[in-house]
Amino acid sequence: MPNVHRLLPRLIVNRLLLQAVIDEPRPCCALGFVEERKAVLPLIALGLPGVEDLHDLGDGFRLGLQGAKARGAEILLLDFVFQGREPLQVALDPANPAVRRVLSAIGKSSAYFVLAVGANGVTAFRADADELQLRPLNGLLWSKPSSEDGRYERHAARGQALPGLPRRRRQSLVWLRSDDASLLELSTRVRHELRPVH
Repeated sequence: MPNVHRLLPRLIVNRLLLQAVIDEPRPCCALGFVEERKAVLPLIALGLPGVEDLHDLGDGFRLGLQGAKARGAEILLLDFVFQGREPLQVALDPANPAVRRVLSAIGKSSAYFVLAVGANGVTAFRADADELQLRPLNGLLWSKPSSEDGRYERHAARGQALPGLPRRRRQSLVWLRSDDASLLELSTRVRHELRPVH
């Protein structure tokens, strides 16, 4: 399991991204960036409206990354496993600029963040990026786009698995606003500070 711990520092996140995750009634995922102590690091935000108490997520998680093909379309699968809970999975389009930017940043950074938004609050986890095996995905991230017909986004926006993927016991996450580059910003107009509750 990666070295993961709950955060105490203040975090700066994108207000639009956070609001999109809060407003989505279904379990969801969004990609972006977070600022911690002046350092900008990759962020994966999870909307978990069914989780009443975020302490139920425990003190850590496992994140798996893998490439797959579904009816000729290359995709990336992110699997999240929190202790004692059903695994979560989101399918991402490797041709999407936001996916390329955030996952490439994970590959270049020493750490990344997972922000979990539950029914009654938010918690953040910081994880060591070197625990992720991104090297096998480099070819997929920088390959020629293969999903320009839009079917990828249509399935992801509904939280549906792409046809042709192997069936596993996973809860599918809705991929939010995949074409909205403004979610990647941390400019003054969209900055929102998350403060720890002691």
